[in-house]
Amino acid sequence: MNRITLEIEPVAIYPHFDKVAFRAKKGWTKKDERLITANVHEGKADMRKGHPIRGSDLDWLLTVTAPNEIAKKAIVDNGGYVPNSVEVTLDIIVETDRQREYLQQFFTEHFTQSHHGKRDGVDFGHGSYSRLRSVRNFKWYCDKNSKVAQPLHAKHCFHFEAMHQGMAACRKIGIKTADDLIGFDHLAYWQQYLKLMGVDLERLGRGHSNRIRKERRQTPKITQHASLTYNEDRRVGGMLFRILGAKNHNHTVQRLIDRTGRGPHLYEIDASPITMKIAAQKA
Repeated sequence: MNRITLEIEPVAIYPHFDKVAFRAKKGWTKKDERLITANVHEGKADMRKGHPIRGSDLDWLLTVTAPNEIAKKAIVDNGGYVPNSVEVTLDIIVETDRQREYLQQFFTEHFTQSHHGKRDGVDFGHGSYSRLRSVRNFKWYCDKNSKVAQPLHAKHCFHFEAMHQGMAACRKIGIKTADDLIGFDHLAYWQQYLKLMGVDLERLGRGHSNRIRKERRQTPKITQHASLTYNEDRRVGGMLFRILGAKNHNHTVQRLIDRTGRGPHLYEIDASPITMKIAAQKA
């Protein structure tokens, strides 16, 4: 079996929080407003009344974009902010536009989300959502500069993020208080959630043929037609993937899983070019 690999070596990777929202009992002070606004991306910090939560007096909602360590500490020191949603993010820096477009297509085809349900993802321009209206949703795009990379790296960026909506969803990934943002283990998080999957087309086709013929054949079926010899199982598997994995103009592993479930024809693609870079930069 010829396994698909992630054929790219990132120049740099910036793990961070792209957007974070907090619940609070009261609005921010002028001091907090000045300090936080000065230490988030383009001053994007907003405090307003949020939708009420039954049985809670946390009526205010603070939303910040790409907070740096100073902004995080100011939020922690306030003591009144409870994480309500987070976007755990990787900005993967490559050398060219073609490489970031390659990552966009690769993730569209091979990224899979556990407990995905039956909701279709959405493609938009140079980006995709794994699913909408969910407490956990992944998004990726390649047409914007990084908000947090140094200027030399900001341009050729592939942006990948996981959005966790609601206080319960934040607690599930270990973010119970604002202080947890500072010590958050980005490497461990992405080792758990960054799942790229490939399809063994031969095994997919053989499994299908075995079910139809009620057989247990384990070896490939080789067919010869005139001077042409080909693997019949792989041909059938490729046809199934084109049909069952079709989504818009792509063929995705997630779509195949949504329609057929997981099976032995799936294999995990090695994401170590990304996770090892995170580990190296962490060290």
